[in-house]
Amino acid sequence: MTIPTKAQRELIFKQIGYYPTAEQDRIHDCSARIRIVAGGERSGKSKSSAADLTTRLFFGQLFWLVAADYERTKMEFTYLQDYLASMGIRFQATKQVDPGEILVLDDTGKGVVFRIVTKSAKDPRKLAYEAPDGILVCEASQIDFETYLRLMGRLAEKRGWLLMSGCLAGDSLVLTEEGIIPIEKLVGQITHPIDLQVYSDGKTRKAELAWYNGANPSVKIELSKGFRLEGTPDHKIITNRGWIELKDLSLNDKVAIPYNMNLWGKLDTDTELAYKSGVYIAEGCWDAKYNRISIASGEPEIIELFKNLGYKHSPKTFQLRKTDHDLASKFTSLGIDRKWKACTKEVPEGIMKSKREVVVAFLQGLFDGDGCASTEGRICYTTVSKKLAQQVHILLLNLGIVATLGQRKDKCWTIYANESQNFSQIVGFRLPRKQKVLLDHRNTRNRTFLGGKKECWGSLKGQKVFWASVNNKSEGFCQSYDLKVSESHMYCANGIWVHNTFESSLGWY
Repeated sequence: MTIPTKAQRELIFKQIGYYPTAEQDRIHDCSARIRIVAGGERSGKSKSSAADLTTRLFFGQLFWLVAADYERTKMEFTYLQDYLASMGIRFQATKQVDPGEILVLDDTGKGVVFRIVTKSAKDPRKLAYEAPDGILVCEASQIDFETYLRLMGRLAEKRGWLLMSGCLAGDSLVLTEEGIIPIEKLVGQITHPIDLQVYSDGKTRKAELAWYNGANPSVKIELSKGFRLEGTPDHKIITNRGWIELKDLSLNDKVAIPYNMNLWGKLDTDTELAYKSGVYIAEGCWDAKYNRISIASGEPEIIELFKNLGYKHSPKTFQLRKTDHDLASKFTSLGIDRKWKACTKEVPEGIMKSKREVVVAFLQGLFDGDGCASTEGRICYTTVSKKLAQQVHILLLNLGIVATLGQRKDKCWTIYANESQNFSQIVGFRLPRKQKVLLDHRNTRNRTFLGGKKECWGSLKGQKVFWASVNNKSEGFCQSYDLKVSESHMYCANGIWVHNTFESSLGWY
């Protein structure tokens, strides 16, 4: 396979008036035989792919434009003619694309130098004729795996190349064997396949690749119980109608929320440190200059815990204070930033990557500080930090507690859990006062009837799921990321089953 040099490519791009971004440049620089350009609608995939093909036209004699049907090749077919005209190259092109052909002519205008022909995947037999030097797959999300294999077979004879043009917001939380990690932080970190939880069957599936897909138009969805997701319009999620792209999701759809996945990280953090960090996130502040840590609490047990560490207690202000270099160092190792304010606090990275019992200890500290149990059998947690609330929401879901996340009129974020029976068995309070209220007023109603909607609870492929309603759908713009998961082609992000666009861009599901 011969490809143009960077200097040759830049010269051609200048002639056709195409000026790629840094992200697009990485695609053009890639020398792999098989490449995929993933992205949202109107993100420039067709223009970029056609420009890439234009630079390779002088290194072969036959090139294919392939799509699920002829009409889907029209955009690239038109771009190629514009590019050839910009370069002053003689060519003849059919008016239609079903089928379509572009013949590039020699100086005499009679001899054919190379050909570009359109192909439809609707007729696989037409994909089995002469071998091309390169194939551009248009609207790759619409072709199936059988077509992909057939195309690879046609390229084998000449060792030709294949370019396929086809993600989630970077803060989407993904369940992995290394913990619950924002998808953006997985990019560049996967040197070996990592385990992802797909079902709670004890079996994990491998993610082999994580990549950044650039800034793209997005679709934001808000679901019942406060679950939300943002991704490119073509990203698929599981609904009661099957796999549906975000752009096609309707307010009548139900989205599958798997709970009790129970996949945690490997860090064996001390559970007592985890509890103290939870109390600090709920009630503490940190004077960075002197490493003075303050905890505001009127709870006798918390006061006693920190007084035993040498903290001085003020009964008037309920403040516990100490210049505590040791605890400050341990908090820093967990990932706690001393500059965090109440509205910017979050679950420390060390906790998000720790074992289950460590996470439970952290949540106990957090709920002992800012949580409560009501006499109506409801658990409540409140914070002014949106990120912290969203993380706690997902941690509870992973434990099997399906809670509701919402924002009050005073801008505070609140998590409500009617499943006090479940909460008492899995997390609970360490404070006797709060634990007594919880045990005395536990909600023992069957989960099936929570909210009065039998249809909300069920199972899918053996996994227990909550079917969340679609409350809102809007347009946005985000930095997007995705994973490649070969076996299942799916993973769990923000508590929602999503399809990886590496395979969904090829229709493999």
